[in-house]
Amino acid sequence: MNKFLQNLKPNITLENITQLAPQMMKDRKLEGAIFDLDDTLMPERSGKFSEQIVQCLKRLQENGFKTGIITNNFSSKYCEKVLNLLAEEDLIIPMIENAYKPDILCFQQMLDFFELTADKVAMVGDGIFTDTFGAHKMGMLAIRVRWFSKSFFKRGLLLALREIIVCSSDLVRRLWFGHKTKQYNMLKSSSNGSYLFLVNPKSGQDNAKEITELIEQTFANLPNKANYKVHECHQFDNLNELFAEDIRTGKYTAIVAVGGDGTVREAIGLIKNNWSVVLGVIPSGTGNLFAKSLNISAQPKQALETILLGETQKVNISKASNHYLTLCAGVGIDANIMKLTTSEKKKALGIWAYCLEAAKQVIAPKQARLLLSIDGKNIWTTGIGALIINRNSYIQAFLPQINLEESLQRKSLDICVLKPQQDLDYITALAQVFSNQYKGSLEPIQHFEGRNLKILSWPPLNVQVDGDYIGKTPITIEFLHKRLLVFVP
Repeated sequence: MNKFLQNLKPNITLENITQLAPQMMKDRKLEGAIFDLDDTLMPERSGKFSEQIVQCLKRLQENGFKTGIITNNFSSKYCEKVLNLLAEEDLIIPMIENAYKPDILCFQQMLDFFELTADKVAMVGDGIFTDTFGAHKMGMLAIRVRWFSKSFFKRGLLLALREIIVCSSDLVRRLWFGHKTKQYNMLKSSSNGSYLFLVNPKSGQDNAKEITELIEQTFANLPNKANYKVHECHQFDNLNELFAEDIRTGKYTAIVAVGGDGTVREAIGLIKNNWSVVLGVIPSGTGNLFAKSLNISAQPKQALETILLGETQKVNISKASNHYLTLCAGVGIDANIMKLTTSEKKKALGIWAYCLEAAKQVIAPKQARLLLSIDGKNIWTTGIGALIINRNSYIQAFLPQINLEESLQRKSLDICVLKPQQDLDYITALAQVFSNQYKGSLEPIQHFEGRNLKILSWPPLNVQVDGDYIGKTPITIEFLHKRLLVFVP
């Protein structure tokens, strides 16, 4: 009983984690810290980080300390919101949710991920049983922080009661549902990682077989053998069914899209299960605009070298209904072009298939009434369509209203409503765009900015996402700042 009571006493007590200075960690020869979530990093279920706590986490990471979050919270939606907030602050922190603290399995998983022993890591949390007791069981330094609430009762009797209820409910859940933890943002070294190659055999000029042989030969010759799997995507609908659980549990640390922009989008649909998985691209599609925007080589060998030897970069993406996009979404005229440019036409004519269809569409384009809801503000306008452009998009260079350098610094979408004065304006502009001579003569374009957008139209208009037709308006788009990790040269 005495040993049990001793394990309930923290080694260090702090008012809050902002007092956790890097020098304090260095003095105790620590190399990492694991944090509880509710009432440690933020008030319980508030979903908000203070600026002081954000800066504290950044200081720790800047000083080389590994950081992670372990929470007993079993709401995946809430935990995803927390990871989104961290990503907004450029903080990539691994999280284990539904962790069943003080069970030591979750602590061991995080230590394995850190590649550190227990004596090199501190557990920081407000819980007596879940955090302090769990840390002592694991052999870690136990640092307890006070509750955000200053109430005497919450610090005393209600704290103990709450801990008992939490531990009891976790025990019941474990017995009922089994012991399964979910890991997010498990960033592993690519040299020790494993790769899932998604090869689109319909993309490009029938070079899927050659690229597959290049992958197999390259991995066979690597000095440090890495695990990999090549999957031919004859259909994309079942990717999550096949691989979602492997992505969530960290079996694959990188997903490589071998194809065009559509294949990249499908790969992101898998990565959403674990945002720490890094995206690689071997371009073999018609446009490959996403790869071009990041200076990824169009040569398969060089692109593969980027995946194995390059760096990672965080880029902006957006979510349009249930689809993720890296470049742009379009409503109206450009979506018509994408819908009518079939894979057979692209295979026969390449990028000129789009030009041919565009020439047909710009003859007497139809006007529509548009209602844009931008960050809650309603705007009525008319036009033949709209482009919603992501902040790292190659397409921004073609629009004179957008200062590209300033645009990349902001955290929002560019929303451009196309309002032609003469039909021939678009034919001229298209010729300039595809000859790299576009000087901004296409006017007028009505330009807006925003993070959250909903578009309704009368009549309903076609919608495309990164070149793929997905349906008709209404469409809802959410901007996700620096959400995606990508291998770049």
